Amino acid sequence: MNLNEFLHNLPDNDGKKVVSIFSGGLDSTILTYALVEKYGKRNVIALTYNYAQKHIIELEKAKTTCEKLGISQKVLDISFLGDINKDFSSLAGNSSLETPNIKDVLGLPQQISYIANRNSILINIAVSFAETINADKVFYGAQQYDSLGFWDTTQDFVNSLNNTFKLNREHLIQLYAPFMGIWKDTEI
Repeated sequence: MNLNEFLHNLPDNDGKKVVSIFSGGLDSTILTYALVEKYGKRNVIALTYNYAQKHIIELEKAKTTCEKLGISQKVLDISFLGDINKDFSSLAGNSSLETPNIKDVLGLPQQISYIANRNSILINIAVSFAETINADKVFYGAQQYDSLGFWDTTQDFVNSLNNTFKLNREHLIQLYAPFMGIWKDTEI
């Protein structure tokens, strides 16, 4: 798949704003660039979370990228999430657990870098935010490698949340994970 095909596969938006869950990591950065290309910088709002994660540098990268792209960014402090995951996840900033590399965790049903229910929390906050700005699409950068060790990065998870979001009687918001089913080494 090339970039033009990828952009073509993104849903049309009729000039409305879209929300990008933007960590500052590789997947969400590429996704946010694509969203700006498809919808224009005035229509993309980056939502970044400080959840007391170990990779705090991603917050700086997110800010720099948003400035470079000329898009709005909202940063929310939800550091309680890192606090409650301290002795559970290697990704919590105050955790003494070592963060493994991908080769160490392939095949495990649940990786040690899993933050309990993180994606559900982040997505639900993003959907709440989207409703307040009259956006009807939220994007997140989950990709195929993620689904090998994280239950909350699967297509079933996205479908389940979308079924829940359909219950909103006034404002239908849809979650998109356009890298789902694409491996990191796939050329776009």
